[in-house]
Amino acid sequence: MEILPQLNRPDLEYEIVINRATVMGVMGMYIEAMEQLEKIDPKKLNEWTLLSYYQTYRACYGWLADYTTNKTEKEKYLKKTDLYRDSIIAAMPPEENKTIVMAERCIVTGKADTAIGMLNDALKDMEDERQKVYIYYTLSEAYSMKKDVEKEVYYLILTAIADLESSVREYASLQKLAHLMYELGDIDRAYKYLSCSMEDAVACNARLRFMEVTEFFPIIDKAYKLKEERERAVSRAMLISVSLLSLFLLIAIFYLYRWMKKISVMRRNLSLANKQMSAVNKELEQTGKIKEVYIARYLDRCVNYLDKLETYRRSLAKLAMSSRIDDLFKAIKSEQFIRDERNEFYNEFDKSFLNCSHTLLLLSITAGRRSKSLSKIRRTADNRTPDLCLIRLGVVDSNKIAHFLGYSLATIYNYRSRIAIKLPEIKIGSNRM
Repeated sequence: MEILPQLNRPDLEYEIVINRATVMGVMGMYIEAMEQLEKIDPKKLNEWTLLSYYQTYRACYGWLADYTTNKTEKEKYLKKTDLYRDSIIAAMPPEENKTIVMAERCIVTGKADTAIGMLNDALKDMEDERQKVYIYYTLSEAYSMKKDVEKEVYYLILTAIADLESSVREYASLQKLAHLMYELGDIDRAYKYLSCSMEDAVACNARLRFMEVTEFFPIIDKAYKLKEERERAVSRAMLISVSLLSLFLLIAIFYLYRWMKKISVMRRNLSLANKQMSAVNKELEQTGKIKEVYIARYLDRCVNYLDKLETYRRSLAKLAMSSRIDDLFKAIKSEQFIRDERNEFYNEFDKSFLNCSHTLLLLSITAGRRSKSLSKIRRTADNRTPDLCLIRLGVVDSNKIAHFLGYSLATIYNYRSRIAIKLPEIKIGSNRM
């Protein structure tokens, strides 16, 4: 200011005052800005300085209208804004593009479609990126009047991107976008946009923008914190659910492991039982075969006895018919027939029970003398094989064994005592004398 008189450029002095008023308006010092503008005589301004003068007045009255809560004052400031908008249009040179200002007037008068058409036509031929930003923002206001939220959001996004790319920190697009995101339910984006707007407003000391942000920020901040709290509650619930599911899964795995072990033991037991059953089936099959042999030998033995008795009867009858009384009495008194039959019976016994049963054969060989002929074993005085076989067959009555073998009870008792001493693992039953 000290060198201005030396330059002899009064227009520069007015321009400095206008710029100072603009900065004061951005800082929220509206009264001070008005006082600066009142120092200027508009008649002394050139064409471009006058246009800047009207634009600053319009901006200040527009900010006052946004800032005030008194309805009457608000209407007064809006009328002043409209008047200075008209003054701007009148002061603009013919070659200057008046589209944005004209579109704003259409929006104020409720002609949103007309404003949109004008702005879209201007946007096609616009090369100045800064002017495009103003067109984007004005289009968003036009679509806001039409309640077309999708288009309003679209043009506000374009405006905000351009502002951020050009390092502009005094803007209204991002906080308006935050309002819309909040209304659409996107709390995260609303909180981020409004936080960024607050940081930039504080950084550039834009009081109006700061007040706009702080007026709405507590609402979004509360909603954001509630949303985070709900998310944390959901996360806790999910964590508890996952923990419980994991616990149930571990318990299920534990019980499944136990059941698998039980099933494994059951399978082994089943396999062992199947093997035992197979062995029993084989034994039963062997027993069936042995029974068949026993029955066949028994029937054959009975038939042979009948035949031999018939032959013996006929031989005695012949002696009687030929009057050979002495020979008849001798044959009757002789025990040779009985001894032969008994020896043959014992031989058949050996064949039936010792040759057919492997177990009895081993026991008999262990109990008796090691001889190549089983019939010789039976005929020895120290023979215990028939007695042992009868015991293994289930005949434990000493009287029956003595009758079967033709021995005395004392002899049978001695045999059984010796067997018990040499083969203690064999149960020989009760000795009934």
